[in-house]
Amino acid sequence: MLVYAGIDEAGYGPFFGPMVMVRTVWTVTEDRRPATDGQPSGKVPDLWQRLSDGVTRENRDPEGRIAIDDSKKVHSGKHGHHHLERGVLAMAGAVGGDGEPAVQTLEQWLALQPEPQTLLPWYIDGDGDGLLPRWITRGQADIARAMLARSLDRSGVRLGEIAIEMLLEDRFNQLVRLSGNKGALGNMLAARHLAAIWRSWGHADPRVVVDRLGGRAHYLRLLGDAVPEARIQVALETNTRSVYRLTEADAEHVKQRAQPFRSMWVSFEVEADSRHLPVAAASMGAKYTRELLMERFSKWFAARLPDIRPTAGYGSDAKRFWLEIQPHLQHLGIDPLLLRRQR
Repeated sequence: MLVYAGIDEAGYGPFFGPMVMVRTVWTVTEDRRPATDGQPSGKVPDLWQRLSDGVTRENRDPEGRIAIDDSKKVHSGKHGHHHLERGVLAMAGAVGGDGEPAVQTLEQWLALQPEPQTLLPWYIDGDGDGLLPRWITRGQADIARAMLARSLDRSGVRLGEIAIEMLLEDRFNQLVRLSGNKGALGNMLAARHLAAIWRSWGHADPRVVVDRLGGRAHYLRLLGDAVPEARIQVALETNTRSVYRLTEADAEHVKQRAQPFRSMWVSFEVEADSRHLPVAAASMGAKYTRELLMERFSKWFAARLPDIRPTAGYGSDAKRFWLEIQPHLQHLGIDPLLLRRQR
């Protein structure tokens, strides 16, 4: 069995809203890849090809297959929310192979966080808007879930896990002040995901692909923080791909605890969400989380400041929103450090 995982984020750069990083972990049976022979990260299958009867990269598919790709592509166009939600809820229902509609509210989706957080006021369900789906019908979600479940079953692929790591504005700002570096936050979230994969899946020698963080080529420190008990070898470090081999350092300790030896390949790659389905799936999960929370953000402020247009939280529009709401913050009882992310 091959364990093949992907990690990606959404919301690193905006002024408002959460930063979200998601991992998806897939298993592949009857894996026909060549044995790892010292090549960086071994070989991984093309899951788009394996799941082609139920999954596509295209938003407009005449066969009605499920779009799984880089979230920027899936979420584009007039029906972007439709395709994003359809794919994410289909995957959420496939976790563990039971095909159950496990996620029916935003709160259930956020429960995929290992350490659930207390939501800020503008993210709390105030009027029953927590039901999912938001942009498609329940019938459409059920059909997509069943289609993906059949495709997974036929191909010997299983979606073992989806997990969310998230920083809301208050925690984001606190950590920026402590570290003095916004880039450290991406490293921290990635390290949490890598540590969890090592603990839960390390006995199966997983292949983990991470969408490259901040354009850097060197990740030894991040990996050392994530898995301090591992011996880490650099297999490759280039401008587009950095690959590392992690193995359990204390073999005698492994024998004493009577548990399997752990090892893991980790690859940080430019545009990984366009080349690895597990990363694309993580990208979609992160984007979906942010979109759901920003929808609540917009409703909360619209109910209190109806004359101010909402914002998606990015660029010049976020600056416009900030200028317009600043005179109202004291009246609303909002600490600016809980609302606008520090740069």
